[in-house]
Amino acid sequence: MKKGSSIRSKITILYAIMLVIMVSITFALFRYVSYAVLKKTVKSYLVTSVESNIDKIRYREDYVELMKQDLDNLFIEFGDGYLEIDDDFLDEMNNSSCALYTEDGELLYGKNPVAYDKKNNGFDTPKIYELESDGIKYLVYDRKLVGEDFKGLWIRGVVPIKDTMEDINEITKVFVIIIPIVIVICIIIGFIIAAGMVHPINKLIDSTKEINDGNDLSERINVGKGRDEVHQLADSYNKMLDRLESSFESEKQFTSDVSHELRTPLSVINAQLDILDNDSNLSDYQKAEEVIKRQSRRMTILVDDMLMYTRLDRGSSVYVKDVVDLSTIYKDIAMDMSYIRLQNITLESNIEEGIKVYGHEHLLGRILQNLIDNAYKYGKQNGHIYVSLNRLEDTNKVILTVRDDGKGIKKEEQEHIFDRFYRTDKSRSREQGEVSGSGLGLSMVKKIVEYHEGEVEVVSEPEIGSTFTVRFPSLEDR
Repeated sequence: MKKGSSIRSKITILYAIMLVIMVSITFALFRYVSYAVLKKTVKSYLVTSVESNIDKIRYREDYVELMKQDLDNLFIEFGDGYLEIDDDFLDEMNNSSCALYTEDGELLYGKNPVAYDKKNNGFDTPKIYELESDGIKYLVYDRKLVGEDFKGLWIRGVVPIKDTMEDINEITKVFVIIIPIVIVICIIIGFIIAAGMVHPINKLIDSTKEINDGNDLSERINVGKGRDEVHQLADSYNKMLDRLESSFESEKQFTSDVSHELRTPLSVINAQLDILDNDSNLSDYQKAEEVIKRQSRRMTILVDDMLMYTRLDRGSSVYVKDVVDLSTIYKDIAMDMSYIRLQNITLESNIEEGIKVYGHEHLLGRILQNLIDNAYKYGKQNGHIYVSLNRLEDTNKVILTVRDDGKGIKKEEQEHIFDRFYRTDKSRSREQGEVSGSGLGLSMVKKIVEYHEGEVEVVSEPEIGSTFTVRFPSLEDR
């Protein structure tokens, strides 16, 4: 079988080979079983023929009186009387013939194609055996007559085995003619069935070629309904395409977002450089320097956040997990960030002692930093931020809550706040620095939480405030 052969051809060839092998084995078994069955049947007929002929032999003493009664039967002198043999003794039954012998091998009556040989086929005990004479095999049945009047008498029944083989050979001839036709028909049917089997595979190949040639990841493989391996392969391939398309679209969006975010600080920097190209005084240089430094810091933060986000998204091994004292980390962060007091906002914290989780210290700290930073950005003048960390005894979960009384988030916007570079207040000028940072804060929170096998949710009402809740598995849950 050639390596380049199609699956359809390979299936058909294998099917044909297996079919021929199975038919050959079946035919050989048929011949064997048929011969055994026919031979057994012939033996039964032979025994029946011999046994029936025993009843056709009678012993008579008065020959003259017997001749008056029945002139058709044959009378043979034997002992002190005569043997009366029915006239149908010589009738053949199912190709078997019988003959009457004395124990010494003297043929008294009948016909027998097998010559008597005392050494090789003499009378011994009643039995059935095979015997060859003049190149022909026979089944022979010797039966001793019972009774004082029949002492020393035997009946030998003989039937040629060749007749049995001729019957089998006749059947074989029919099979030899029919079987090749049946095999050809079955191969044609198998070829058609194989075509149906490989049709989904051909569609799979055509679809992949179209996707590859057209670079369209939205195309899907449609092989119809089914639960076999080919349909499972198509389903798996479609799921893979879903992931690739999602990943590709995500990467496109990420690239677009990053380009947009970097364009603003670069434009500001270029504008400041254009100003410096003209005649500028010391004050202009100082202002330009401050703007360039601010925008440079912003780009640095953006690049760092993008790098962290990408590593988390790809499951990077850079962030190795270990047992972390979350209470100590969050207590220090809450204390340090309480001194910011942006818009005179007050930060209060309630951190339960001794809470430990399995994770990465820097990433876990980044969660609280981003949530507090977000609360400051969208807080109100003289507002409040409340941070709490505790363990729920009934669920054994670690709960982090960051609540503010700021502007809140509209309901239709809440499902998007964890998207990259999404801001609820788009009217604010990023250039003026009112909303600082990379724009990845909340999306990074979600990514870090997922990295730690946790979950995050938000409850918010406009002009009332927002509550962010993060749930971590405790050490006991691992």
